Formats: sequence, C-alpha cells, structure tokens
Amino acid sequence: MSQELFWLTWTVILTGLLWVPYILDRIMVRGLMATLGNPSLDDTPQSPWAQRLQQAHLNAVENLVIFAALVLTLQIMKHSTASTVIACALYFWARLAHAIVYWAGIPVVRTLAFAVGFLAQVMLVLAVFGKGVKSVILRCERSEPRRMIGQDPRDLGRRPSRAALRAATSG
Repeated sequence: MSQELFWLTWTVILTGLLWVPYILDRIMVRGLMATLGNPSLDDTPQSPWAQRLQQAHLNAVENLVIFAALVLTLQIMKHSTASTVIACALYFWARLAHAIVYWAGIPVVRTLAFAVGFLAQVMLVLAVFGKGVKSVILRCERSEPRRMIGQDPRDLGRRPSRAALRAATSG
C-alpha cells in the first residue's frame, strides 16, 4: 500500500467514526426509542457539542470525496512524491484537528484547521496537473507527427496511393 493510500485509509476511518459520539449523545438526550424513530422537528435538541460534531462530520464527508478522488487519481497515474505523501498526512491531521476544535467550539482554530486541509488538497491538485501536463508534453515530444494526406502542398491535385491511404488510416 502506498503512503498516500495509508493516509486516505486513516482519513476514511476517522470520517467513518465521527458519527459515534453524537449518536451516543442523541441516545442520552432523547432516549433509545426516540433515537431509533424517525427524526421530527419536535425532537429534543442535542447537546451543543454534539450538534457541532455532527457539522464537523458532514464537513468531513463532503471533503473526503475530493481528497479520495485526488489520491486515487495519483494512484492511477502512479505518481508518488515526498510532496504528495506530506500533503496526504497533512490532510489527515488537519481533519482530525478540525473535528476536535469544532467539537470543542473553538471557531478561529477550526477555520485554520480547515484551511490547512484545503491547502493539502491544493498540493494534490498541483501534483495531479503537474504530472499530467508533464506526461502529455513528454508524449508529444516522443511521438513523430503523422503526415496526413493533403497536408503537404505537393499533394494538391494528386491522388493518394493505396499504400499512403493505409499508412494514414493505420494507427
């Protein structure tokens, strides 16, 4: 397993477990049967920390989609560098910090933790496009341009031979 996939796995585990504390709070506040029932506008509000943790969980799920797509794209491209590993680790720790400070109700630090996670995603986007642009340029430089029938002014008015047609359509 690559180091990027390692950090993606831990981020998935973190995101997958964030719901547990706020559901336990829901059981404590509303009771087990009310928690198992359908939500209602008349439900007793949860503890403020549980409401904040639920928002942190929703935010983590939304951002996991972007992070996972970037990591998997890098895997498909077989592109792993120290920068991509650092970005993935940074993203995980930023998301963990975001959840903790959101849960604790520390607004400015929460925003900073979110911003660090966003910057980690930007690093991954740059890695994807940096690698992608470089590979396209290299492929273009390595391949010889194909001469299409009719591109050369000397071909004007001449009927192409069967061999020239086969060469132009083979690929």
